[in-house]
Amino acid sequence: MKKVYKTGKRNRTTYVYRSVTGQRIEMQPGENGVTEMDIALLHEDDDEGVRAHDRNIYKLDGYLEDISPAIDHNPMLRDDRYNPERVITQREQEDEGERKIQNMLEAIEDLESQQQALIKKKYVDDRSNVDIAAEEGVTEAAIRGKLGRIHKRLRKKME
Repeated sequence: MKKVYKTGKRNRTTYVYRSVTGQRIEMQPGENGVTEMDIALLHEDDDEGVRAHDRNIYKLDGYLEDISPAIDHNPMLRDDRYNPERVITQREQEDEGERKIQNMLEAIEDLESQQQALIKKKYVDDRSNVDIAAEEGVTEAAIRGKLGRIHKRLRKKME
């Protein structure tokens, strides 16, 4: 892991880093074959890492500044159809909707055949209560009452 700050010039006589375990290790010239040149090269490598980090931050900031006005004017850049959060949420909503539809179909299958026929006439064939009542030879209020009882029964099964 590169440093994101430079070691001050006065503190460059040794090289300090942390191991993977977090242990502080200090390298000094003359110990374990370490030379002053080794210390200088390690600090130079850190300096390059800091410069590279700064360049990347600058490029990213510049990129975001350059692209943000374009996003406002170009709807294609605002397209978030492939945004992972949106995709997951949409799938969850679709799964929930499919589950509700399946539960409703199962509840309708449990209704009596006359009730199923009335549901089909009303919601599949999109017929009015008056039209259904005229066909069955009953009042419109009777059809409303039957539909109310069917709705109540379906709500109970859907809970």
